[in-house]
Amino acid sequence: MKHQLWGFGLSLTILGGFTLPVLAQDDPLNQLQDITPTDLVSASYQGRFTDFGVPRHHALTTAFKSGTLSPESLVKSAIEAGRLAPETIDNQGYLNAVEDSLDNLTQN
Repeated sequence: MKHQLWGFGLSLTILGGFTLPVLAQDDPLNQLQDITPTDLVSASYQGRFTDFGVPRHHALTTAFKSGTLSPESLVKSAIEAGRLAPETIDNQGYLNAVEDSLDNLTQN
C-alpha cells in the first residue's frame, strides 16, 4: 500500500509540474520573453505598472506626449516588475517598438 500511495503522489507531482507552465503560457504578461512591446503598452494603459510609477489611461498618453514618460522608463518599470528580462533595456529594436506602440496609442 505504501508503494501505491508513493507512486500516486509522484504521479501528481509530475503531472502538476507539467500543468503549471502550460497555464502560464496562456497569458503573455506572465512570460518574461513573451511580452511584446504592444502588450507592454497595453498593460501600462490598463494600469498594471502603476505600482512602479507608470501612469495609466489618459495620464499615460499625456506623460508620453509631454516627455515625462519615455520608452526606456516604461521598459525599466517592466523590468522592475519582473515582466521583462533586464537585458531588454539594451535592445534598441524593442525600445523602438515600444515607442511606436506609444505613438499609436496617443494618436487614437
